[in-house]
Amino acid sequence: MTIVNKIPRYILPYPVIYFFVNFINGLTIPIIVIYYRYVGLNLFQIGLVSTIFELSIFILEIPTGFIADKFGRRFSILLSFLSFSVSGILYFLIRNIIGIMCASIMQGIGYTFISGSLQAWAIDTLKQNGDDSYIKSTIVSGTQSRRIGSLLGSVVGGYLGIKNINILWYFYIFLGFAAMVYSYIFVREKREKFLNNETKFSIKNLLYLDEISKVFIEKDKIIFITAILLFIISAIYEFSLSPVDEYWTVLFSEDLKISTFIIGLIAAISNIILIVSVAPIVNYLNKRLKDITAFLVVTILIICSLVLLASVKMVLISILVFILFRLFTGVYEPIMEYYLNGLLNDQYRATMLSVYSMAGSIGEILSGISIGAIAENKGINMAFYAGAISLSFELILFFIITKMQNMNIEHSR
Repeated sequence: MTIVNKIPRYILPYPVIYFFVNFINGLTIPIIVIYYRYVGLNLFQIGLVSTIFELSIFILEIPTGFIADKFGRRFSILLSFLSFSVSGILYFLIRNIIGIMCASIMQGIGYTFISGSLQAWAIDTLKQNGDDSYIKSTIVSGTQSRRIGSLLGSVVGGYLGIKNINILWYFYIFLGFAAMVYSYIFVREKREKFLNNETKFSIKNLLYLDEISKVFIEKDKIIFITAILLFIISAIYEFSLSPVDEYWTVLFSEDLKISTFIIGLIAAISNIILIVSVAPIVNYLNKRLKDITAFLVVTILIICSLVLLASVKMVLISILVFILFRLFTGVYEPIMEYYLNGLLNDQYRATMLSVYSMAGSIGEILSGISIGAIAENKGINMAFYAGAISLSFELILFFIITKMQNMNIEHSR
């Protein structure tokens, strides 16, 4: 069984940089809310900071993706790590609501600069070297390195948060600059694929279908419509998964009476299982099923796990279902990313990957409003059921995509 897929040596910066991003920001996962309370933020202010963070990502996804396409993916990656370091400096130096909001915005900017540019660089570099066959294994390596980085970052961040919070911010800032130096040295790209100087960014233009259609491989309208449906799917997917992301620890601690230590252990085990299993599972699905069929299978498994999480009251079964839920969602990501990249042309790849991420942000924002109200008034279990129901709409969209592809195949014969 292959746990880690082989990828070309020149593309190794892709998983390494993803590790850096998730390790750096994983440092703050165990302590950030505690830190907010430590510097004097009340619950309303904490919620405000979280909202501003999500809005900064939502607003800046497309502009930063365009910057990556126009000025270079490496340039965008460097700006990402610079933004992370600046956010760490602000967190450390300005310990009030204004400083925290500014730091949160800079952190959001860092995410938007990396979200489309890194994968666009990797896919285009593989294509330029004639190594298209490594695209899926490269995407899988990114999924694994993200999980490893987040897991190790959380462990180190939790330890440093207990020992000395100042050392954590020093480390956070240092790693941002170190990752920027690494990216400058090892990320290499050819410039001929980028947008020319006459190409100007315009939100208005991106809203017109004839402009957006230029972003996709212009074979026929089927591909264009499929890509639009995938963007809708991205919003639905993030909307549906947000209840678990937000409330699983509350469900386990308050309803199932699981200790904080065990909850941390569950999170670690779920990440380790995903890291070890994602490559062989994706390889198996790649050999046995078409991409769209793999989508359907994995989506159905996620829906089933959501329903079980909402309904099962036995501790051990709930833990097992949660671990499987994390595994299914981890497998879903590289399958979706590979399929989506097949629909994009190289010139606008970073911009449209950012649009895809923005669609997911829309889903998260909508979920925070509606699912949050359901959880507050009807209970966490009902929020999970709502997530399962909304995710079921993905199956309808997948069915439409499959029908369109079959019609296209029959028409081409």
